[in-house]
Amino acid sequence: MNPIALRVVAATAVAAAILAAACGSAPAAPSDAPETTSPSSETPSAQVVTDTPANSSQPTAGPGADQAYVPERSIDTEEKRLNVTLNGETVYIRNGSQVFLGDGLAVEIFVDPYPPSTLRTWVDLYLTRDGEPVTDASMGIEYDMLAMVHGPFSGVAEKLGGGHYLFTLDYIMFGPWDQAVTIRIGLERIRFPIVLVAYP
Repeated sequence: MNPIALRVVAATAVAAAILAAACGSAPAAPSDAPETTSPSSETPSAQVVTDTPANSSQPTAGPGADQAYVPERSIDTEEKRLNVTLNGETVYIRNGSQVFLGDGLAVEIFVDPYPPSTLRTWVDLYLTRDGEPVTDASMGIEYDMLAMVHGPFSGVAEKLGGGHYLFTLDYIMFGPWDQAVTIRIGLERIRFPIVLVAYP
C-alpha cells in the first residue's frame, strides 16, 4: 500500500490557484513546499533534524517551522510500533513525541495503551501552532488494516480542549493498522498517515 503523502492546502494557496485559473497560468510552487492537492507537484524528502531543547516546541535547527519533518528526538529505534509518513518517507516515532507538519504546526501523538495491546485504542493528538495550542481545528480519521482489507472505518476526534483531540479506534483484529488523519483549520487541510501495530 502506498503511503498517503502529507497534504496542506492553505488559504493563500487556494487564492493563488483561483488567480492562476483566471489568468490561465499555473503558480510556481517553492521547492521546499509540502505536497498539495495538485497531482503534478514535487515534494521534498522528509527530514530528520538535530534535536531541539526539550522545553521548546519550535525548531532551532533544520528546515524550520514552515516545513514538515520529524525531530531526531522523536525517532524510535526499539519498539517500532508507531510510525508516520511525511512527504513520502516513513519514520518510526516514540509514543508522545512531536512531529512538525509545516507552517508552524506541530502535533504530539499519544497512544493509549502503548504499546498497543488491545483492540480498542485511544489516540490523543495535541496540536500547536508556533508553540500555542490550536483549539479551533476539527479532525477526522479513516483507518484500515494493512494486511487485510476490513474497512475503511472512519471517525471524528472529540475536542478535549487546550489543543487536544481524541480518537477512539476499534480494531477488529490484531496487526498493523493504517490511520489517515485529516486536520482542518479554516481553509487549511493537513492530511498525514499514522500506522499502529497492535498485538497482545
